[in-house]
Amino acid sequence: MGRLRAPNEAEATFLLHVKALGLPPVVREYRLHTERMWRFDFAQVEFLIAIEIEGGTWQNGRHNRGIS
Repeated sequence: MGRLRAPNEAEATFLLHVKALGLPPVVREYRLHTERMWRFDFAQVEFLIAIEIEGGTWQNGRHNRGIS
């Protein structure tokens, strides 16, 4: 998979909360499909929990970009 990029501010804050609360560890950039490049920002695999910190919206069967 290569090297992980450094977490952004929101992701770093989330990781600090996970650690401070003593929650089970999470996997960063968890790949959910073997053939596609889809990834969750984080996953707690044991409990089948996926976490998106700054994900896009889902609309009409695909992700869409915000209007600027």
